[in-house]
Amino acid sequence: VTVADLEPAAGAVLRAELSRRLDRLRPLVLKLRATRPGAFAHIAHFDSFEDLKREYPFLKLASPARAEQWYEQSLPTVVELTLRGFKSGLPEITGWVMLISNTTEQLMNSSKLRKAKIMQASRLAAALGANTIGMAGLIAFFGNGGHLLSETFPNVGFTTGHAYTIGNILEIATQSSSRIGLSLPEATVAVVGAAGSIGSGCVKLFAQAGVKRLLLIDIWTERLKDVAREVAVLNPNVPIECFIDLREMRRADLSVVATNSTRCIVEASFLKPGAIVIDDSFPKNVAETLSGERTDVIALEGGAVRLPRTVEVDRSRNLPNITDVPFTRMLSCQEIYGCFAETLTLAACDHRANYGLGRSDPALAVDILAKARRLGISTAPLQFYGEALNDVRVRQVIAARAIAQESYQNETKPRANASSLGHDVKHEVAEG
Repeated sequence: VTVADLEPAAGAVLRAELSRRLDRLRPLVLKLRATRPGAFAHIAHFDSFEDLKREYPFLKLASPARAEQWYEQSLPTVVELTLRGFKSGLPEITGWVMLISNTTEQLMNSSKLRKAKIMQASRLAAALGANTIGMAGLIAFFGNGGHLLSETFPNVGFTTGHAYTIGNILEIATQSSSRIGLSLPEATVAVVGAAGSIGSGCVKLFAQAGVKRLLLIDIWTERLKDVAREVAVLNPNVPIECFIDLREMRRADLSVVATNSTRCIVEASFLKPGAIVIDDSFPKNVAETLSGERTDVIALEGGAVRLPRTVEVDRSRNLPNITDVPFTRMLSCQEIYGCFAETLTLAACDHRANYGLGRSDPALAVDILAKARRLGISTAPLQFYGEALNDVRVRQVIAARAIAQESYQNETKPRANASSLGHDVKHEVAEG
């Protein structure tokens, strides 16, 4: 029953009583909303309708029209977190994870909906007193690299999380390559989504690391050429090739996948024996089944980060589990994603300005990783869909690399009667 349903006199009495009670609560609300050191918010979104129905079971029974109405008008799912016990001796920090109650596809398909929902979540975060607001999933992409939100809420610091993400990917690439006896200066590296923020940042970091060759893959060809020119300035000694065909991944010893595609796009046949592929896309672009299909390759998660074991995480409720992001399991293992690690690190340092808006910056990757290490935050154990990389898979991949190398050496050996072939053997091998 609403006030409008009551007699006018009764409605006036009810309004007066509600006003009196709210006035009594006002000092407490203002105290809770007061800006304080370490306050943060992290905005994400659901991936699929299955995720939403698991979190909101009534959607299973709702008519399509009623469900559509709810998707348009729903508020974010908010979970309060308090973290204490960082190595630096910082006091506890409190913040809120906000999940926009819409799927990736819904937000991709409606600019009006995604703008309204992202603004709604940001407004709520600012009202709660967040000093730093981070972006997960495709929020940064939808918000023009964070610039849209920064212009609307100038008194709050925003971060995309991309700096920590690319730095963490390089750490994972270095660790995994070392496990199979591959050094980055000897590696041909492919980056799928190289024209994007995370992809272009990875390309620059790999160029600075001096990899043997870079294969840049993206459908945005003009932007891809711009990235190639920027990288050539950073390290002119690294050969760069640009493609739109994913099958070029088969030439790479190590691949990084970071796209906005909403489906799995990397097929098992795209990887050569002994290769490593690191997936940092949301939703995932590498299927969970790939590890079973190809025992001669290593597939890895690109975003997992580990909190110090001394850190305790109190939460108001369990975080919703998303198809590719099992929040509850990750927190129980002291793990979070790189973009969230950037938000936490900045909040712990009481950083209140914008950080790394727009395209990812390799210099900021170095900076944020150094800050995080002082807090005890580090790269998580190498894993894929929650399963740790084991020694059996490492030995299988080392063996596959050895067989492939032996085969290559046999193919490139000069033939005994090469002089009678009537053409240049070296040229034949190069083309082959």
